[in-house]
Amino acid sequence: MILRQDLQHITKLSVPQTQDYLAEHPDFLLALVNELGNPDPSIRDELVYQLFTTWLTTNTLSASQLHDITTALRATLATRDNEDSVFARAYAALLLADLLGLDAKQPFLQDKCAKQTILHIASFLMYETDTRNFIADKGWANAIPFGADATLAAIHHPQFDVRATPQILHGIKHSVKLDIVFTQDEDERFAAIIEALALKDTPEPLLIEWTTQLFEQLNMSLMSQGYSERFFKQRTNTLQLAKTLYFYLKVRRVTPQLQETLYQFITQWHRLNA
Repeated sequence: MILRQDLQHITKLSVPQTQDYLAEHPDFLLALVNELGNPDPSIRDELVYQLFTTWLTTNTLSASQLHDITTALRATLATRDNEDSVFARAYAALLLADLLGLDAKQPFLQDKCAKQTILHIASFLMYETDTRNFIADKGWANAIPFGADATLAAIHHPQFDVRATPQILHGIKHSVKLDIVFTQDEDERFAAIIEALALKDTPEPLLIEWTTQLFEQLNMSLMSQGYSERFFKQRTNTLQLAKTLYFYLKVRRVTPQLQETLYQFITQWHRLNA
């Protein structure tokens, strides 16, 4: 565990002083990664995450240090040892989005590391079930929104492999049916992901099939649960995503058949429950 006073001291160091400190304390960076899971927001948000973002924007870290952080964060995505581990997963995803964005502009990752990181991120939403956003006395969890941000960064990365597309689509479909109404612009985040996949020349029939499955999933929930509270949450999420995605694609003037499929499902479900 890193003491608060040590973190506060490091935030005041210049770039050369920070580099000297990290050279003298080679284990500090990995210890700092562990602190991303600290449930105290005054440490996690205000000190640890801010340190990382400052270092990324000021080119404080070497390529090898950035590589080591990326590898550690990739492993952190699977952390599920207690209910507070959501912070470790969420902030690992958020920071990986920053790292992939930086690597896309100023490459520092070896191709193998970049591809492995992208694959880990691509499957993140498939397994994430913690839907909490703001947690009293602990701050923002936001595993799903931050996971979506990391997914979008992965798609935009030059090393993105289209073979990761099915996992991404499955992850969004999984997220939509969770027992919560999204309030953190998840529909826009997910729509941006689908839009990015469409612009990556993802076959339109694949996206149409996914859209059909999305609404089949909703119909199955209706048949199994009836007009339950959980069903209505899923209906809200599904329709909000569909409407947002429809307008995203319409503005871009891409995937016209997918647009038509979305339009048909949207009108069908609004009429059904009118």
